[in-house]
Amino acid sequence: RRPPLRTPWAADLRIQRSERRPGRHLSALDLRRTADGIELAVHVQPRASRSQVQGIHGSALRIRVQAPPADSRANEAVVRTLAAALGVAARDVQLVSGLKGREKRVRILGDPSTLERAVRRLSELGSTV
Repeated sequence: RRPPLRTPWAADLRIQRSERRPGRHLSALDLRRTADGIELAVHVQPRASRSQVQGIHGSALRIRVQAPPADSRANEAVVRTLAAALGVAARDVQLVSGLKGREKRVRILGDPSTLERAVRRLSELGSTV
């Protein structure tokens, strides 16, 4: 192992390296306001040990679901998990694109400013449902 750097700029170097990693800051979250709610990018991990929102993956909100990807069960689980985590009805969460892949776009109906705050809080903390 190499000894730690003992230069005055070593701490700054560590900060800069962590800032270069994608998905570490909330500004990286792909979230758009619409007239009737928000639209955001979601990265789904099917067949997880439990269903939960787990922070940010690149520029998307990462959601782990227990359901397998067959017969749209994972899509339904994404809608239920996201609705429960945000405190909205499942009918207000709609999959816009990405029905057959891990990268999806989701529209959530409701007050855009309230939903945006809730999504940003989830991306920071993560939530188990």
